[in-house]
Amino acid sequence: MKNYIPTIDVSPLIQNNFNSTKSHETIKKIEKACVEVGFFQIIGHGIPLNKIIKICSVGEKFFNSPNAKKLKLAPKKWNKSNENKYRGYFPSDVNGKEGIGKISAIVKQKK
Repeated sequence: MKNYIPTIDVSPLIQNNFNSTKSHETIKKIEKACVEVGFFQIIGHGIPLNKIIKICSVGEKFFNSPNAKKLKLAPKKWNKSNENKYRGYFPSDVNGKEGIGKISAIVKQKK
């Protein structure tokens, strides 16, 4: 089997609010990609390219910032001064790669 990352058009989900045969087919494609490959890329999401570029720029700026700054967003398990346990920045020593998740919840809390 050829190794590749599937590209899935999610526009049926957006246009039909999950209530169509095409939407159910799209969900099955997503499930198959998750099970068989572990990754997939999407098209048809409606996000303008300039916004995607800006989001990538913000991410690059964050991940290139000093560790001390990134650790301010780390969960309590890795940063005892932070109350958040399951969201935020994860340093690479956690699972071999650094990442960030559900940051919007942290930003809302700090406002």
